[in-house]
Amino acid sequence: MKMIERIAALMMVAVLTFSLAGCLHKKNEIAVTIGDIKFTSAYYMCALVNANMEAKQKVSETLSDEDKEKEVNYYSKKVDNKKFVDWVEDRAVEILKETAAFKQLCDKNNVKLSDELKAEATQSVTTLWDSYGYSVLYEPNGVSRDTYAKFTEDSYYSEAYFESLYGKGGTKEIAEDEVSKEITDNYVLLDKISVTYDANADAAKKTESKSKLDDYASQIKSGKKTFIEIYKTHNDIKEESTAEEDEELKPINTYATISGAEGTSFEDENFKTYKGYEVDAVQVVENSSKTGYDLIIKRDITADAYYMDYLDSFARHAIKDEDYKKEIEKQAKKLKPEINSYAIGQFKVKKIIEPEV
Repeated sequence: MKMIERIAALMMVAVLTFSLAGCLHKKNEIAVTIGDIKFTSAYYMCALVNANMEAKQKVSETLSDEDKEKEVNYYSKKVDNKKFVDWVEDRAVEILKETAAFKQLCDKNNVKLSDELKAEATQSVTTLWDSYGYSVLYEPNGVSRDTYAKFTEDSYYSEAYFESLYGKGGTKEIAEDEVSKEITDNYVLLDKISVTYDANADAAKKTESKSKLDDYASQIKSGKKTFIEIYKTHNDIKEESTAEEDEELKPINTYATISGAEGTSFEDENFKTYKGYEVDAVQVVENSSKTGYDLIIKRDITADAYYMDYLDSFARHAIKDEDYKKEIEKQAKKLKPEINSYAIGQFKVKKIIEPEV
């Protein structure tokens, strides 16, 4: 009973707090105006939460492994030679300026968000907010799902403008052979099946694991079975329906994985090893952590249009991101934000609520 009373009391305090805040600050109150683009207080708070996460990541990257095991007082740290709180506040406004910059550039050059990018933004919100629990981070800080969705969709204007410059048919289109070289230099396509065992496995278990993959390899080499047939059997994948016949590009290597060079989104410590493998050669090797074996077949990535198309955007960004960033920064520097100090004054970096891990 006492616990119920305590919860009821806490809920009453919360209700009173939000009621008072509602009296002082109007719904959809404008916090920052940049040109003809207006950002609400909740939108600003969304940027502040993101800036806070960026700052903590930057601090974490400077910590030793030993320090990472301890509780970190982030507010005592500096980020890029600025006090933590100052950096976060400045970065939040910078995020808004960047958002305004690429939205204005899109408007000036008649660039619209494609249906594909809108769908990606929607899917991103669904995945992060609904499935990955981002609501637990944002909602306690006054950011609704609708505001987060708006913040996310706005971020895709950057991609829209990038594509209008460097994408296929763009005003500064990157040559196809340059894109292709970026992909072949930094990505490897692999058909791969792994069998693992725990650290205490005995020799018999290790031999059994390798023998299983050796048998798979033998069947593939002899032509008795294809990799896809072996993969489906190994992973107990049932026959998939062929009812959906559409024009969408499909992979030749249906279950392939991508191994990327250092610095790519698919960074893999074994990339250099895999890159040296002969195409279509079947190999069984012990994994780098000594916890199992892998059956690996390196495929010709240029022969699979699906993966070349999939990696096209990654390659273009790798080639031109630095130039693009400079262009956006140049545009953002021209912008003079009008800040409603009263509207943003209610938000304090040290009072950002974060979920307990």
